[in-house]
Amino acid sequence: MRKRLRETVWSVTIVMVMMFSLVISARAFGADYKVYYLEYAQFNNFPTTLETLETVFPKFVAWPFGFVYIEDSSSNRKILVDCGLDDYAIKTWLDPEVEFMKIEKFGNSVQLLAKLNVKPEQITDIILTHLHWDHAAGIDQFPNATFYVQREELRFAVFSPEYKFLRTHYKKEVVTKFIGYEFDGRVKVLNGDEQIFDGIRAYLTPGHTLGSQVVAVQTKGGVITLVGDAAHSYANLMDEKPDVFVVDTVQMLQSYRKIKAIPGFDKNKAIVYHAIETTKFPVAADHIYRLD
Repeated sequence: MRKRLRETVWSVTIVMVMMFSLVISARAFGADYKVYYLEYAQFNNFPTTLETLETVFPKFVAWPFGFVYIEDSSSNRKILVDCGLDDYAIKTWLDPEVEFMKIEKFGNSVQLLAKLNVKPEQITDIILTHLHWDHAAGIDQFPNATFYVQREELRFAVFSPEYKFLRTHYKKEVVTKFIGYEFDGRVKVLNGDEQIFDGIRAYLTPGHTLGSQVVAVQTKGGVITLVGDAAHSYANLMDEKPDVFVVDTVQMLQSYRKIKAIPGFDKNKAIVYHAIETTKFPVAADHIYRLD
């Protein structure tokens, strides 16, 4: 009787341990993450000569601007990867002098997130692929967020404005505001490849800027690789055709290979922020696309 009881207890214990392990394993691999791409604007007449260095005869394509929202249904954590724009940035920097690109504007970050019933004060974390204005100018809209950025990107954003070309992409208003948040204890500086959360890992991928990073998110459907601006088209990434928007071409080419070597990388789940293919995913709301 005692032997049978011990065997029963032992069997139940094994089953419970296995079930617990499965739960932990699923959680560790981001099984509860929902991932969305939010498009705040689009150029409808963008020349491919501005995407790839070796393009000789340009085509004209649609070119979206956006950021990513990640929701963890098992907790209160709500994450952005980049953060779109506020009204000042939309009015000041998203009204290009090049009228031929035929820009459309779809709203600021808060307005887009509202379509998913998300309030700005609910955002807990913002991972910034880099600090260019079209990815980081919305930082002041999220009062409770902690920001994650590569150390090299922060250094580069502060010291690169001595070069006129780079100064057009890093805006004083954005960088100084971000430094203020660092002094307030709201910035976590990353040093290369780092695990940020369970199932969410950052990879340092210099080239576009010296501190650019991509973010890999493990979901039930596989790994979603948020490329940001490490590449501007799928031809850049998959065919290793150098990008035009680059500070170091060799590092950029090396980063393409590093991205494709990320465990679980799937080219069909690689999200190149400015590639029109990003808007081909299922529509969750107007100009919002479900990626997972």
